[in-house]
Amino acid sequence: MFKSILTVACAGALFFAPSIASALTDVWNFFYADDYEASISDTSMLYLSVESFQGPWGDVLKSTMDITDNKVPGWKYLAGDTKGKEAFSWVLWQNQYVKTTYALSCAGTDSPYDVATFLPMMVDEDYSQQMRDAIDTLQDIKDMVPTDIKKLYITGHSLGGYLAMFLGTEVVDAYNNQSAFGLTFDSIFGAKGSSLTMDPEDPDVKAVTFGAPGFYKTTIKFASDLVDVLQSKGVTIYDGGVRAPSWSQTKFNRDAAGKYKDYVINYKNSYDPVANLFIAPSAFVHVGTTKNIDVTKPNILEAQIRWALNKIPVVNYGYRIANILYHTPTVYLDMVESQKYN
Repeated sequence: MFKSILTVACAGALFFAPSIASALTDVWNFFYADDYEASISDTSMLYLSVESFQGPWGDVLKSTMDITDNKVPGWKYLAGDTKGKEAFSWVLWQNQYVKTTYALSCAGTDSPYDVATFLPMMVDEDYSQQMRDAIDTLQDIKDMVPTDIKKLYITGHSLGGYLAMFLGTEVVDAYNNQSAFGLTFDSIFGAKGSSLTMDPEDPDVKAVTFGAPGFYKTTIKFASDLVDVLQSKGVTIYDGGVRAPSWSQTKFNRDAAGKYKDYVINYKNSYDPVANLFIAPSAFVHVGTTKNIDVTKPNILEAQIRWALNKIPVVNYGYRIANILYHTPTVYLDMVESQKYN
């Protein structure tokens, strides 16, 4: 008798399971869909980018964004690694509304070592240590997540944005079987990413960057003191100049064919000296889709700071120290939330 009742109960559960699952999905959508959409917005990606900063400078940035102690709504700290000397620092997050959604935030410039390696990284023919570390971290995600990977966002501000842009292009290259590192979707995501697709309308893997410099595109000459620094980092100098690495030229060719435009989104401020790398903007160019803003009317406080700092003679191809104000995450937050970009 008991077995008969149990059999009927199990059969009923199986029969009604799809309806129950559908009902639960409807309930979830009613209560959490808007929260989930907000958590995966570009604004949230900027917050996660700032959260990945380390050290005293990271604490300052987090306090200005009011996101201390990992308080980005909808996201839970899952894993992370702080950088050693000239190494890659990152944080892996799990979404709390949809547990199969993850975000990898790449740390920006938060130590003196980063400053020293910034430019050499971009002109390194053999890829820099941070870029190689970033590739290793990307492949390690599948071993750190507790569920399948249905969505992955890669994000970063400044140097972190550069690395996020690089990783975003590498994911696309792997998807197209064109990775210089021999990456494939299987080697990156394994069985946990078996359902990932790269539909241009709604890709399952996407990079969103803020204030990142672009990849190096043209051969330019640098001042002699900078040439000495580059040579000390192993960069080959040709007649006082540095050639763009072949890997960046390859990416520019693929970008020209539209390979990255739906998968890498860059927010860039025309007055941001880092996003333009203190030199002619045409020398370092973003790949993917770039949303640009021209800040022409700073607030009164910024105007006074700019006036004072512009009295200091600084040679940075016409830029002034005050322009670093336009690199701060708070400016990019205003930009993203106002959607005042072109």
